[in-house]
Amino acid sequence: MAAGVIVPLDGSSLGEAVLPYAKRLAAALKTDVMLVQVVEPTAKELKQYAKGEKRPQLPEAGARAAQAYLDKAVGHFKGSGVAVSTKVLTGIPAVEIIGLGEKSRHAIIVMPTHGRSGIRRWLLGSVADKVIHYAVNPVLVMHPKAKGGPTGEARLSAVIVPLDGSPVAEQSLPQVIRLARALDLRVTLLQVTPSLADFTKWNATYMSAPTTELAATAEDLAKDAAKYLAGIASRLKTEGLRNIETSVLQGDAATAILAAAEGSKGSFVAMTTRGRTGLTRTLLGSTADRVVRHGGTPVLLVRPK
Repeated sequence: MAAGVIVPLDGSSLGEAVLPYAKRLAAALKTDVMLVQVVEPTAKELKQYAKGEKRPQLPEAGARAAQAYLDKAVGHFKGSGVAVSTKVLTGIPAVEIIGLGEKSRHAIIVMPTHGRSGIRRWLLGSVADKVIHYAVNPVLVMHPKAKGGPTGEARLSAVIVPLDGSPVAEQSLPQVIRLARALDLRVTLLQVTPSLADFTKWNATYMSAPTTELAATAEDLAKDAAKYLAGIASRLKTEGLRNIETSVLQGDAATAILAAAEGSKGSFVAMTTRGRTGLTRTLLGSTADRVVRHGGTPVLLVRPK
């Protein structure tokens, strides 16, 4: 049976902070966990590998050390009833992790935004960033600020689902349905629309509409969003979900999403890496990136097709 939850570990305490969440997901989904450590090759080996000359070989001592570490990490799952396997690989971490995901396309990859190198290594250009962008799997990323329960268990009781009205953003919904069923989650469908202040700012630069007209436009957009979310909620109810809320907020999208998540204990955010624009630009500067960088809750990221 292929593992349903893949957990890359780099030997750091930051990396191990995701283990309670992996355990919670696997138990709820009734699936296995694979703990993975990828040992990076030396600069010389990497150069040879890039040229296609030969694949790096992990020295026996390094293999033993990596395996010993993973065996110890398995202890986090003791008594959970979750089956755990381990795998030691040599290569470029992001490439190897993405490759594992290709072999288990229904698996969820659970990993921190940054690990051994700590806070100074932000998401941009990191292993997590590459996995998010290129893995076919949904990726649950954890910021070091994310906190579990008082005894270290993973609190996953609610999910915040940002939508922007586009079919692209709605591609997070199959994963939301899957996890809401398994974890009995409260689902909050969220859309953020421009506020009067936003329109006033844009008006000063691009337009010359009266304030009353701008206020009416902002109000109409909020009403349209509420109607749209009600339709999505109805769709989810046909999938068997019952605990569904809708929320329309105004202002900056990332700021509103972060505030909603912080105000909902035990929640995580589920969203696509891009939305209405359909841009294949990098995560840097996008709403998803800001939510991951600055939030204190886990974020499930789905790469849209």
